[in-house]
Amino acid sequence: MSQTEPYVMVLEESTAGNNFTVRHIIEAENRQKVKYHFHRTLKDFGYSDTEFCKHCLQGHNGLVAELVDIRPLDNIEHQVLEKFIPKWTKV
Repeated sequence: MSQTEPYVMVLEESTAGNNFTVRHIIEAENRQKVKYHFHRTLKDFGYSDTEFCKHCLQGHNGLVAELVDIRPLDNIEHQVLEKFIPKWTKV
């Protein structure tokens, strides 16, 4: 099994004219796997592709989520941020 590393995944979410920046910690083998888990998880929750961009999905409730950044975390950052940022649940 491949070794995973911690990343922070930054999403821009919007609904009803309101925009939010949301960050999640995610463990993955590499940046490409972070993108895979983003798409797989949201599509399993009923999200679908949009015409906006490749990493932008829309839920049936009108919520739009766009993956805007993925950044690797070092051990210190991971220890601090995991106290304040939710962990992304992979499906």
